[in-house]
Amino acid sequence: MSTKTTLAAYLPEGARKWVNARRLRSMRSRNSRRSVEEVFADVYANGRWGGGGPGFNSGTGSRGEAAVTYAAYVKELLDINGPLCVVDVGCGDFEVASAFVDSAYEYIGLDVVPPLIERNRALYGSDSVDFRRLDATAADLPDGDLCLIRQVLQHLSNEQIDRILWQCRHYPAVLVTEHWPAPELAREPNVDKAHGPDTRLDSGSWVDIRQPPFSCRNVTEVLCVPVSAPQFHPGETIRTFLWRPYG
Repeated sequence: MSTKTTLAAYLPEGARKWVNARRLRSMRSRNSRRSVEEVFADVYANGRWGGGGPGFNSGTGSRGEAAVTYAAYVKELLDINGPLCVVDVGCGDFEVASAFVDSAYEYIGLDVVPPLIERNRALYGSDSVDFRRLDATAADLPDGDLCLIRQVLQHLSNEQIDRILWQCRHYPAVLVTEHWPAPELAREPNVDKAHGPDTRLDSGSWVDIRQPPFSCRNVTEVLCVPVSAPQFHPGETIRTFLWRPYG
């Protein structure tokens, strides 16, 4: 823990919130001038999503009840509708997908961080499990039957989200999962921000692909799991939506 972090813990709540908000603004300003790869490579290299040591850790969103429930849902979807080719945008450390990958005909995990992809290939790669370094905000997505985007969009700007969603229109089905604020703190969806490890929750916002500026149609909510360790207020949820671009 840094000296600044230690001192902040002793500040009055109002002052602490001001300090945290200032740090967040500074980080977002800095990230807006860096590439997506630079920002998220730094996140993993410095363990900003947890781990506390060497290696790669995609954070609490990849573990716990919400992750287990999601993996079970995807596995059931694959078992019922398979064999399917799954494209996982922002595959991270593969913790979640490892629970359902055996039910996929082919799995393609995408992430923007080269060392992470190299690590995943070495540990989990096979004839049916492929990992590719790809910036989904700038490059074409590979073909597949089911696209997964789990707690990825919340870390991106609206323009970057829009690019990804536009590319997803060729998939028969897309599962989008996002962290939503508690109802008491919910204000307006899709407030813009710079790409980075943070989300929109600090401003009472969240990503909802059904709402402007995205306005995706044929979207159905399929999962809603309470967050066991909320970031700001009890009542936060992890929600998954099934989007069928074809209608």
